[in-house]
Amino acid sequence: MIYYDTRDIVSILTAWTGSPFVGTAPVQAFVMALFALVVATFQHFYPTAFDGLATSVALKDLHIIANTFIGLLISFRLNSAFQQWKSGLGDITLLTQSTRSLVATFASFLSKSEDGAELLEKKEMLANMRRLTLIYTSLVFHDCREHDALPELQSAGWLSPFELNELNACGAIYTSRQSKRFSSTSAATNRARSAVIELWLRRLVAAAAAKNFLNPPQMTTLNNMVSQLPIIHGRVFNTSNIPIPFNYCQYLNFCIYMYLVLYTVVIVDSSLFYTPGWVFLWGMVLLVADTVANEIECPFGTDANDIDLEERMKQLEDELTTIVQSQLHCWGIFTADDIAQLTPVLKSPVVTADVESCSLYKPRKLKAAKAPTETSSLLPPPSLPTQTSTGSNESYGISV
Repeated sequence: MIYYDTRDIVSILTAWTGSPFVGTAPVQAFVMALFALVVATFQHFYPTAFDGLATSVALKDLHIIANTFIGLLISFRLNSAFQQWKSGLGDITLLTQSTRSLVATFASFLSKSEDGAELLEKKEMLANMRRLTLIYTSLVFHDCREHDALPELQSAGWLSPFELNELNACGAIYTSRQSKRFSSTSAATNRARSAVIELWLRRLVAAAAAKNFLNPPQMTTLNNMVSQLPIIHGRVFNTSNIPIPFNYCQYLNFCIYMYLVLYTVVIVDSSLFYTPGWVFLWGMVLLVADTVANEIECPFGTDANDIDLEERMKQLEDELTTIVQSQLHCWGIFTADDIAQLTPVLKSPVVTADVESCSLYKPRKLKAAKAPTETSSLLPPPSLPTQTSTGSNESYGISV
């Protein structure tokens, strides 16, 4: 996502990164200008070829109507695309806020216990709630980019062998139904996996209630909050992966090109060899507008103007880490070891985020005050892969 100063007009007009004037629109406008050049050349050698059209009242009236129609059509197109962009931004923000509220509410419902073993059990449940919400959010963000999330989640150690076996048994890893969204036709969709994660979140809430850590009203509140996650996921999915209908897209492009043809025929008698220049300029206005609309209506891709999901994932991870640390401090069991051991890490060296290789959403690892001396209950099972720390604020964990 490009951040800019609206007061710096010169930088805005001269920037090429993310500019709609770099791409296919200028090429398409140039092709229409070449068509206008052919028409102007024909008019030059055969001056009487368009005499009837030049004096046609019907053609002039049609041109006036077409001016109004194409202006309204492009205006509606840009407005609807921008509203979709704003809706996508709002849905992603709502998703991160909902997951953060879920973890914070769950933490606040777990009261401090005098029994050390029970307190450590609550600590583990809180860590699992944080881990599952991060996995769910990562699945949604992967879904926005139409990437298979499982390989990165598995290599990062966010799923235990038991959880992987359950995903495989229920068909959330491989499926016999052909998928149009992943390069591997045997890969299950991220929505199927997120449904299983939702089930695990509900199991965690039920387990806490079974141990009398939660009362019935608290359990109901948490379940209602979990129920909001798939609703938001569905809205994000529709925004990121479903463009305008094909017939609408085809009709829109047909109107743009037919208007440029009509515009060429109307002005060629009076403009002659100036006609290609006017057609190119007017074509740039219309075709660039359509290019902008096509880009912003699906705001979760890897284009320069798309929403920065990577930073949002890192911010969410930091917020959930802060919530867990705060609750552990309230219970009086927060130590420096917990800072370094709140999440699993990898064996391999840290890889810089790369959009093309899908290495995104690597949450930040906080610097520990000293080396951990014991295995924290916030970590996944010890059998999962780990990574040697290479410094503070390094990336680890979930990557797209």
